[in-house]
Amino acid sequence: MIDYGKVPWRAVQEYLLSIESAPTMNEFFSRAVSAIDRLIPSDVGVGLQDLSSGKVLSGNGYGFSESNCLAWDEYYRFRIPFAQNFSKEAALSLVSDNHCALFKWSDYRDSEFVTDFVGPGEACNLVCVMPGLHIMMSFHRSPWVSVFSEAHCAALAVLSPHVSNLYSCFRKLGQAAPFTVSQEQVMERFPRISKREAEVAILLCYGLTASEIASKLFISVRTVQTHLDHLYLKLDVRRKREAISLLTGNTEHNTRDPARELDL
Repeated sequence: MIDYGKVPWRAVQEYLLSIESAPTMNEFFSRAVSAIDRLIPSDVGVGLQDLSSGKVLSGNGYGFSESNCLAWDEYYRFRIPFAQNFSKEAALSLVSDNHCALFKWSDYRDSEFVTDFVGPGEACNLVCVMPGLHIMMSFHRSPWVSVFSEAHCAALAVLSPHVSNLYSCFRKLGQAAPFTVSQEQVMERFPRISKREAEVAILLCYGLTASEIASKLFISVRTVQTHLDHLYLKLDVRRKREAISLLTGNTEHNTRDPARELDL
């Protein structure tokens, strides 16, 4: 059960805004680990890993230096029980339990990774799995720092689905065909459309779903649906495909085919 009273909401919002504005996928990964330090300090480091391969996507701090990431990717990830035992089933069990779990490195004291990099003591590792993605974020603390608190776990539980949605949006936008119409051009072509409706319209044309648009704009899905209803009304269309055709300059929607009216 998440204790929402322990969530630092302003810091959560600032973190999401930081990664949302990343210009590239590599920068998205970099900001995801560097900007979170204000929320969940980690004296060793924070890393973002691909669950399917176990490889580090991005990291910061001593424990995730470039040389250590390379050593992990090429050697240690095959040799420590934590990596070997962290199966898809284990990941799903974390997702169902507020997305995060705490591990102590002392449980793996006989592994080479702990011997070489972690050292003795009760060092701990907070793991967060992004729902719907094969991505895991790991926070590492040395034995001389206090363990992760309930507030840290609560913040991660809140952040996890939002980061997942933003990553999904980022990937879709990157794979989408070039779309050159700007928000200003949409508003100029359709004066009745508001600024927010134009923002929703642009993301709709990129192929984002209502929930993804909500995550991208930090509004509720219900609000997105209201904007879409108003958008369709002002464009005089009844379906998503008709709206996209009109917004992108494809006039095919103007000739309605009764046989296609059920294609929602």
